[in-house]
Amino acid sequence: MTAQHLYAEGIVDKIIQEPAGGAHNDYDQSARYLDSALSEQLAEAVSCSQEERLSRRYSKLRHFGRWGTADKETGPEPSA
Repeated sequence: MTAQHLYAEGIVDKIIQEPAGGAHNDYDQSARYLDSALSEQLAEAVSCSQEERLSRRYSKLRHFGRWGTADKETGPEPSA
């Protein structure tokens, strides 16, 4: 499973860019990308109320395991 699959299914919130050739080729740049992504997410999180953060977390966790249904509100259709 790739990062793109995990993102499409709503399991991860963002795919963090890697330096050319992979993270193992430039640890410092990898750390800068990670710092930027985490700072962005933290800023978003603190701008919401605790109730809103809990509601979002609950909603996200409730959708785990619903493979292939990320874009569907009702889930899979019943078989006839």
